Amino acid sequence: DITTSYGYPTINSNTFDKWIAIQGTISGKSGIANGQTAHHILGTVTVDPTASLAFSQPGQVVKFRSDGSLYATGVLKAEGDLSSKIVFTSQNDADYGGSGATPSSWGRIYCEGAGSDNSLLKNVEVRYGGNAVMRVSSYGHYASVVLMSSGATLENVQIKNSPTWFYSPGT
Repeated sequence: DITTSYGYPTINSNTFDKWIAIQGTISGKSGIANGQTAHHILGTVTVDPTASLAFSQPGQVVKFRSDGSLYATGVLKAEGDLSSKIVFTSQNDADYGGSGATPSSWGRIYCEGAGSDNSLLKNVEVRYGGNAVMRVSSYGHYASVVLMSSGATLENVQIKNSPTWFYSPGT
């Protein structure tokens, strides 16, 4: 099951106002990650085919540890707006309170299978992703965003500071 924890941490000598840590598997239910707090992904967060996870607040920042990834066989939604994107980045991203990230600082956003067909990334920025941490490492090995047999929709997605931006076989 999914677990969350709340706090006021200091990471790399930078203190965040608030944060919510997310880890584990979302199964048979929906999760909505709201608010202006920073969300920290600890390890791989899996969204099973019967579940969904939505980041629904424009301007949200979702930070990943080096072993962090989002793996969705269910529905993953992140919808910012043109002036206030949702940002997926390394916990070390200096623009968001870190000490300085490098390309491949965390894993990836990975949508796989028909259960993820209704996934949507809109007005999103993905930064410093693409390391080798991933469940199916032989596909799109260093990509920040991977669609594998998924009809997920990407609209106005910017990928920055990553070795390979996007991978989807057959596209």
